[in-house]
Amino acid sequence: MKKIGILAVALLLFFSMASFGHAQTDLQIGLNTIGGGLGFVSPSGSIGSTIALAGNAGLGTFMKDFHLVGFAQFWRKKYAENTYWDWGWTEMVFGGGAKYYFKLENMPFLPYAGGGLALTISHWSWDYTGPSTYLEKNSSDTDINIGAQIFAGAEYPINPKMKAYGEFRFHTDGVDFFGIFAGVLLSKGK
Repeated sequence: MKKIGILAVALLLFFSMASFGHAQTDLQIGLNTIGGGLGFVSPSGSIGSTIALAGNAGLGTFMKDFHLVGFAQFWRKKYAENTYWDWGWTEMVFGGGAKYYFKLENMPFLPYAGGGLALTISHWSWDYTGPSTYLEKNSSDTDINIGAQIFAGAEYPINPKMKAYGEFRFHTDGVDFFGIFAGVLLSKGK
C-alpha cells in the first residue's frame, strides 16, 4: 500500500506540474547539463554506510524556475555478519523528476529542492562459510521496484560552462537510503 501511495502522489504532482508548465511560454526541453559526482550513502538496516557514484542531467525548463532532471546512483556494500555469514548488496537507481530553484539576492550559490520517481534494481546475496552441512551455503536475488527520491542542495558556478553542486537525497523503495552527494555539472553553454 505504501508503494501505491508514493507512486500516486508522485505521478499526480509530476503531471499537474507538467500540464501547468506546458501552458507557460518558457517550455524548453532538451539536454542542458550533464555531470557526475560521488556520494556517501547510509542504507537502512544493518548494511552500513558506503560510497556511491552519481550521475545527473538537466533536461530543460517546463516552468519558470522549475527544471526537469534525470539522475542515477550506484552503490555496493559487502559486510560480514556474525562469524560465518557474508552479505552483499548492490543498488542501481535510475530516475527523473523536477527541481525548483530558489532565487536569493546577492548569493553566490543557487539553492534548490525537488523530487521524482525512480526505477530501483536491488541485488542481495549471502554466503554461509560455517561448518554445518545442513544449511544452504548461499543465496541471492534481484528485485525491481518503483520508488521516489526527494532532494535539496545548491549549485555554485565555477565558470560559464561548469557548476559544482552539493545535495542531500532521501530514497525510498529498493533499499531505502539517505545520501550526501557532491559533483560537477557541465552545460552546453552558448
